[in-house]
Amino acid sequence: MTHALVRIAAPEARRFLSELANLSDDPKAVERFAGKFTRILPRMKEQRFLEELFKGSDLPLTVRENLPWEIGKKGTPGWLVIIRAGIQNIWRAPDIRTREWVVYRLIDTAITERIYPASLHQAFWSSSGPLAPMPPPTPFEQAIDYLRKHVRRLAYCANPGCSSPFFFNVRRSQKYCTEDCARPSQREFKRVWWANNRAKRSRRSRSET
Repeated sequence: MTHALVRIAAPEARRFLSELANLSDDPKAVERFAGKFTRILPRMKEQRFLEELFKGSDLPLTVRENLPWEIGKKGTPGWLVIIRAGIQNIWRAPDIRTREWVVYRLIDTAITERIYPASLHQAFWSSSGPLAPMPPPTPFEQAIDYLRKHVRRLAYCANPGCSSPFFFNVRRSQKYCTEDCARPSQREFKRVWWANNRAKRSRRSRSET
């Protein structure tokens, strides 16, 4: 399988990853996501991939063969479910080393073994000669590589009511994905601060009288 060299910018890779991690199983949400990131999502036409990509979908095979896999409306395709779960697990891994290790496993399993033909990676385990050169990285591979390079920025919003809690932080201390999510905590902090300081002022006032 060959791929044209298509470069994706960092902001696009970041949006793709965060929206994938936060993607719900609502068919309309899946369709919007697929339409938005058509050029990043893999388009794999071989029969073995078609079977895997549509696990969990009720679309008949004849329809799948004539449409991009990502516009199926009856169930999130099984491949997308698996990749989403992997991205979410990387995002919530307990430490940087674990995140980095699992990203490499994702690259090895989901990209090298499943997207590229076996002839490109089987030679690595033999002494049959030099390795064949890899084709240019697909847009999906570039997005995963962006994830690898920015695992330290992966954060999970501290607001329990956040509908899109997976985000890339701007600073290490950032606990909330947006100002809207931070406001309840800020209000509670102000309430507690005011209650404590009002009590101190009241005690001070009584001691001065």
